[in-house]
Amino acid sequence: MRKELIMTRTLCVFIIILVILLSSMTLASANDGVLGMTPDGVYPITQTDIMMKSEEIYIKVTGASAKVTCKFVFKNLSHAQTVLMGFPARLDIDLYEGEFTTEEDISVRNFTARDEDGKIPVALLDTLPDPPQKEAGGMEKYSKWYSFSVDFKEHEEKTLYHTYDVNFSYFSDGSIYLGYVIETGSLWKGSIGHSKVIFDFGGIPMYAITTIYPNNYYKIDGNRLIFERSDFKPDYNLQVSMNLSAYDDLQWFDWHYSPFGGKEAAKKKIELFQTSPEVIRKNTEHYFQLYESLIHQDPVSALYIKSALGLPDGDEKPEITECSIRNQMGNTLYFDIFGKDPDGDIVNCRGEVNGNVNLSYHEDGVYFDYEKMQFHGRGYIDLQDQESSVESITFTMTDASGNTDSKTLLLAEIPKPESTQASQTPQPPNPGENGLPVYEEVGSSGSRIVPMEEETIPLLTAGVFVILLLSLAAVALFFVRTKNKGYLLFAAQLIFVFLSFYQIREMLSMRGNTAGAMLSEDISLKIGISAVLWAISMIFMVAGIAAISKKENHEALSADEEEEAGMESGDHKGQ
Repeated sequence: MRKELIMTRTLCVFIIILVILLSSMTLASANDGVLGMTPDGVYPITQTDIMMKSEEIYIKVTGASAKVTCKFVFKNLSHAQTVLMGFPARLDIDLYEGEFTTEEDISVRNFTARDEDGKIPVALLDTLPDPPQKEAGGMEKYSKWYSFSVDFKEHEEKTLYHTYDVNFSYFSDGSIYLGYVIETGSLWKGSIGHSKVIFDFGGIPMYAITTIYPNNYYKIDGNRLIFERSDFKPDYNLQVSMNLSAYDDLQWFDWHYSPFGGKEAAKKKIELFQTSPEVIRKNTEHYFQLYESLIHQDPVSALYIKSALGLPDGDEKPEITECSIRNQMGNTLYFDIFGKDPDGDIVNCRGEVNGNVNLSYHEDGVYFDYEKMQFHGRGYIDLQDQESSVESITFTMTDASGNTDSKTLLLAEIPKPESTQASQTPQPPNPGENGLPVYEEVGSSGSRIVPMEEETIPLLTAGVFVILLLSLAAVALFFVRTKNKGYLLFAAQLIFVFLSFYQIREMLSMRGNTAGAMLSEDISLKIGISAVLWAISMIFMVAGIAAISKKENHEALSADEEEEAGMESGDHKGQ
C-alpha cells in the first residue's frame, strides 16, 4: 500500500506539471497576393496590369478555429500573361503572440485553389529572407506562401475560389483573437473594387465580442459581423477579439468592464444585445445618444446600435493633440503621440525623420487611452550614426478612411551617440519652437524601462515573499515530523527561487538613466543570472523528490520485511 501511495503522489506531481505546460494556438486569413520567384524562394511584389475587382470572404467561426471560403474576381487590363499568385500560408511566429502558440497554429491548412475550369495545382514555398525587391510594405513577415500560377487572356476577367482551415490565438482568460489579412490586396493595380468579409459566429452571442479593428466599415447582422468597403487600398488588417466564457461568466465581465462600471455595465451590455433592432429603431433618439457615448468606451455595443439604426460609416478627420519625446535612453529617443478621432477608427501613427540622418522611425502601435480618452501612439529612433543631425520628426495619424492629421516636432541639437559624448555633461532640455518639448533627460527618478504603477513592484514583492515564506514553513514542518533530510533540498530550492525572483525584480525596477548599450547588457545579465538560479532551484527540487521517494521506498521495504518476518514467526509458533 505504501508503494502505491508513493506512486500516486509522484503521478499527481507530473500531472500538475503537464497541465501547466499544455499549449496550443494563432492565425489569420488573407487575400491573394502577387509573388516574385527565385530558386531559393518567393517574395511579394506589386502588379501593375491586374486589378482585384471584388472579394467575398466567409469565415465560419467555431471556437478558436474557422473554416474559410473565398471568392476573388480579377481583371487583366493588359496583354495575355501568366501570374504567379500567392496566399500567405504561415505567419512569423514572433509577430503573432498568444499564451499558447505553436507552428501549426500560425499556418493555413488544407488550402485549395480553383477557377471556373477546375482545380489549380498549389505548392508550399518559403519566403525569400532577403528579396531583390522590397516594395511590398513589409509583407515578408509571412514566412511561407501557397503559390499557384494563373493564366490570363488579354483583358480577361477571372474568378478564383479558395477554401482552407485556420486557427486563432487564444489566452488563458478565454480571449480569442481572430481576423483577416486584407493588406495583401494592396499588391494589385489600383484599389480593391469591393470587399466583403463575413465572420459567422453561429451560436456564440455577439456580446461575447470584446474588440473590433478598425472601428469602422463593420455592421452586425444577427450573429454575423460583416466588414464591407468599396474602392480602397488597404494598409491595415481586420482584427476581432471575443471571449467564449464572457457571456456566461459575469466575474470575467466584472474584470473586463471594471473601468466602466464592472458587472452592472456588463449586464447593461447583455441587455442591449438582447434588444431587437426593431425596438432600437422605434426609440431612435435615445439610442443615438447612447451610441455617441459608447463609440470609444464600448465600440462593439456602439456598432450594434449603429447597425440597427442604419447609420453611415464615419468619415471624420483625426486630430493630433500632442506629440513629444517621452525620454532618451542612451542613443534611443522614445516618442508619445496623442490624438482624437470622433469615429474612433485610427489605424496607425507614423513618423518621418527630417535632417541629415540615416535612420528611420519605428512604430510601436496605437491604442486607446481610457484615462485621457485619446488615442496614444508610440515610436522610437536609434541614433547610431555619429554624423546624424535630426532637425524634426513629422508624425501622421491616419484613420481607416484614409483621413490624416500631421504635426511636426521640432528638435534642438540632440546629444551625439554615447561614444562621442561620454565625457560631456548632459545639458538640460531646451524648448523647441512653438513651445514644443525637445528632449527629456531621464535621471534616477525617471521612468521605469517597463511602465507600470508605482505600487506594482512592492505588491508583487510582498506577494512572492509571503508565498515563499509559507512554503518554507510547510517544508520545515514536514522535516520536523518526518526527519527526512530530503525536505532540506526543497528549502534550498525555495531559496534559489527567491534569488531568481530578486534578479527579475531588480530588472523591473530599473529606470531609464542608463545608456542604451549598457542598459541592454544589464538587462541581459539579470535575465541570464535569473535563469541560472531558476535552473539550480529545479535541480534541488528533483533531488528532493528523489531523496524523499528513496527514503519512503526504504521504509516501505523495511515494513514489508518486518511484516513477513512476523508472519513467519507466527507460523513457527503455530507449528
